[in-house]
Amino acid sequence: MRKSLFILFVFCLFILSCTEEYSYHADNYINELVVQGLISDISEDCEVRLVRSSRYNDYEVTDESNAIVYVTDNNGEIIPFTEKEAGVYIPVDENFLGILGNDYYLTVETVEGTEYVSDIVTLNKVPQIDSVYSVYKEIYSFEKKKYIKGIDVCIDFSWDEGKDYFLRWDYIETIKIWPRWEAINIEAPYAPCWQEKNSSKVITFDTKEVLSNSVKQFTVIHLSEYDYQPYYGYSVLIRQSSIDKKVYDFWQMVKDNSEENGSLFDNIPYSAIGNMECNTDEDKRVFGYFSASSVAKRRTYLKAPIFKIPFMDINEGCIATSVLPSELNSWLLNNAYFLSPYTYTLSRRCVDCEYYHNSIREKPDFWDYD
Repeated sequence: MRKSLFILFVFCLFILSCTEEYSYHADNYINELVVQGLISDISEDCEVRLVRSSRYNDYEVTDESNAIVYVTDNNGEIIPFTEKEAGVYIPVDENFLGILGNDYYLTVETVEGTEYVSDIVTLNKVPQIDSVYSVYKEIYSFEKKKYIKGIDVCIDFSWDEGKDYFLRWDYIETIKIWPRWEAINIEAPYAPCWQEKNSSKVITFDTKEVLSNSVKQFTVIHLSEYDYQPYYGYSVLIRQSSIDKKVYDFWQMVKDNSEENGSLFDNIPYSAIGNMECNTDEDKRVFGYFSASSVAKRRTYLKAPIFKIPFMDINEGCIATSVLPSELNSWLLNNAYFLSPYTYTLSRRCVDCEYYHNSIREKPDFWDYD
């Protein structure tokens, strides 16, 4: 599960983007359970995420801890889950794998004794990703009043003739970052970090939309010349998942409400009911879904320049200032990062790449590009 995407669909249940300021008071706010669950044929992808719905102006979500969570298959076997971290539940058996063709349903019992059950879902085979590559793409910016250079990261995929699939994509970006300078007054070496970012974009596809049994140059990611990802090195793992019709409709709703609405009163397509319901109180609502998905993965690596596009250095904007010895004061000594005894910067990010969210100094196992 990807937390950033999860926060997106929790948030979009309570606010649609507006073009004008609108004063809204959520006096009728109800604290409700939000579920995102997955059984997969890849063990590390089997996860159930539970949070509570947030008010329209809250950007953080409250995790639902200490719940009883388990999945039941069509043979009556119960797969218990344990809480790995607040609101995140994984199978007790770390080697558990979903089986193609099996049916599954999710049961969640919260600490107050409320029970929620999902619809039965089937773990269907997923088509493979044939290739991943980038193509040059310019997009006109009305803000800048010009075409912006960039690239699309695209995939080709195909499937067996006579079969139809509902597909969804997410991806994990790994970005190499170097600090601009080394500071002499903190323990932050001049060495690279690797930042991990999860996709927040909703990407779905119904294969019935095309007449053939293949799709070429399907765009998953767009990077403009103002993006920093490829500057020092960039790897992206694209994940292609099979989903059922009801889960597909749910993600279409999330996409419509979060990306395509222009005002509070535009295009509210349908309610976010998902495929979960409350077993103990038919009037109690629950948002989200439980899905069983086979997953295909493909990784690619990019480094600037690409199609002669240099992309943006994340260190643009770093400023170093020189001072005379007589100008040093206690505030400066306590708050500045010194590059030499009399040269400093006030930006931690310029001397410590671990400052960036989800950044670590340990090189990932898959990173063998340099």
